[in-house]
Amino acid sequence: MIRQMCTFKPHPDKEHTLVITTSCPFCFSTTTFDIPEADWYDGIMKWNTGALIQSAFPKLNADQRELLKTGICTPCFNNI
Repeated sequence: MIRQMCTFKPHPDKEHTLVITTSCPFCFSTTTFDIPEADWYDGIMKWNTGALIQSAFPKLNADQRELLKTGICTPCFNNI
């Protein structure tokens, strides 16, 4: 369910934290945000088994969830 343009890797300075990076399919801008490892893996399990993204990732804001789901950045989403 996770898009191919989304990558995740360990945060260089924060233990047990991942850096999520997405690329907008419209403007090609790159956006990054941090998420605790446990929240990421728990959310992915829930999302891939049918949970709504807002239920799977309750600590992420709507913009971050949109980035995970579609990769569309906030400015481009607001222009659609």
